[in-house]
Amino acid sequence: MSTAAISLVILLSGGGTVQAETSNPPSIIAALMDCREIGDESARLSCYDHAVARLSDAQAQGDVVVMDREAIQDNERRTFGLGVRLWRPQGERPSPEEIQSIASTLVAARKVGPGGRWLLTLGDGSVWLQIDTASPYITRASGQPVTIRRGAFGSYRMTVGNGVSFSVRRQIVE
Repeated sequence: MSTAAISLVILLSGGGTVQAETSNPPSIIAALMDCREIGDESARLSCYDHAVARLSDAQAQGDVVVMDREAIQDNERRTFGLGVRLWRPQGERPSPEEIQSIASTLVAARKVGPGGRWLLTLGDGSVWLQIDTASPYITRASGQPVTIRRGAFGSYRMTVGNGVSFSVRRQIVE
């Protein structure tokens, strides 16, 4: 795997938020990169050994998480619709690889609340609630294909089978 396909995600121990510094790497990474500047081979190797040991310890303690591009994309699929943004190697720029839609299958569908909106459970374990007043025809038969696409202004549109799309919001289920 090339080094371009690996990302370092630095977790702040305070609140579980994700920090991304593309111009100024964290000190533990900067120390590793600074070893390149040492001219003496023995001293450079010693510097690398020390810096890698610190990085390894930080990873073992959960202060540094190393994820490859495939793991980042898998996480984006699992958290699609939850408003979670994981740092990407490109920093704050939109990624051309950002997931725009997911496909799954219907596991369960039922109407809830006074408006009779649909609550749908998908094969990937996600649960989605209809938030518009559309009246989509949904058969409750499991196994139907479901597609969810990003809409305008952070919205999401779901299509079940060959039906019409309707607005949904991802539900957090514990």
